[in-house]
Amino acid sequence: MSNIKKIASKILSLTSKLVPVDQRLLLFETGLEKADDNPRAVYDYLLKINEYNFKHKFVISKKTDTTGILPEDIVYRNSLKFYWYMMRSKVWVRAQSLGSLVKKKDNQIYLQLWHGSEFKKEGYNIKDLPMEQRIQQGHTKEWDTFVATNERDIEYFRSSVGWYTGDAHALGLPRYDHLLSKEYLSKKASIFETYCIPQTYQKYILYAPTFRDWELNESVDVISKGLNDVIAVMPKEYALLIRLHPLLLKQSKSLLSLPKNCFPVTHVNQVTDLFLIADTIISDYSSIVYDYMLVNDSIVWYLYDKERYFADRGGVYYDYDTELPGITCETIEELKEILISLDSIEIRRKMKEKHEKSMKVIHEYTDGEACKRVVELIARKTRVKSK
Repeated sequence: MSNIKKIASKILSLTSKLVPVDQRLLLFETGLEKADDNPRAVYDYLLKINEYNFKHKFVISKKTDTTGILPEDIVYRNSLKFYWYMMRSKVWVRAQSLGSLVKKKDNQIYLQLWHGSEFKKEGYNIKDLPMEQRIQQGHTKEWDTFVATNERDIEYFRSSVGWYTGDAHALGLPRYDHLLSKEYLSKKASIFETYCIPQTYQKYILYAPTFRDWELNESVDVISKGLNDVIAVMPKEYALLIRLHPLLLKQSKSLLSLPKNCFPVTHVNQVTDLFLIADTIISDYSSIVYDYMLVNDSIVWYLYDKERYFADRGGVYYDYDTELPGITCETIEELKEILISLDSIEIRRKMKEKHEKSMKVIHEYTDGEACKRVVELIARKTRVKSK
């Protein structure tokens, strides 16, 4: 932090002590140029059902899509209103670790809903550093409460940031509620038109790999290998929906001349819209599958670089064979065989059995009531009574 920022932070922190906290005011923030994920799910829930009469503001940046957010609730990050509501709000509800010149006061609550489940190893767990050598990461020190998908995720997260000692609750992720709603399922008919995807293909396959740390520094061939493999074995009568990590989007535009049955969809803000038309998802080390498995059980893991990923990143927390849904393959030949056999009795039976088992392991608390539980948690923490 520069000297100017340090001085500004001190001035704002001193000012903050003079600003009274509004017990019913909640400040939501997802990330830069975003207004989605778990905080948005809770915000939308409060717009429909607000039995505690909470007040709310949503922090965004200038380029953010604000559809569905009340105009009077919009607060632009780093504006004077932003700093005022940082000081005034009883609860900060966030999905990432976002720094601010304003520091949380003792009578404020920082509720971290995070932006995903614990799937691929993070932080200290990548190299399994001994617990006695782990120092709690700075970005978690202001957190008062953390909400996770399930009990195991809490333990994985605590150890990865080495060691988060704050309050934690396995309530299911609020954003999952939407995927179980009738309103969401009713959108399917409009998805093709909304995203200009023709309805002339037999199947629609969504390819959504995670980001590799080393990809930005390596050759075109390494960066595009997974995608090139998937394109190479994709039946022509299938449509391939390609959703790459945002950090690779610029490279990917210049890397490939896509066949006509391939459709880039990284620009789609709500990836869950694509779940409605995707007959199958292909991924690797991404927790996006946790979302998709609530809609469909047809899942393929293409782990073409498993040995390197596990060596460099420590792998994932869950076992592909015994705890995760879907079929795993590591070579392009295996991938090709699976794609042409998706409707076979054997593949369908295996996917269904693994899906049922993994739902019990991962989604024990996913029942469409996570938003309600989070709001009830906020009410207990703030000691706010219902109307």
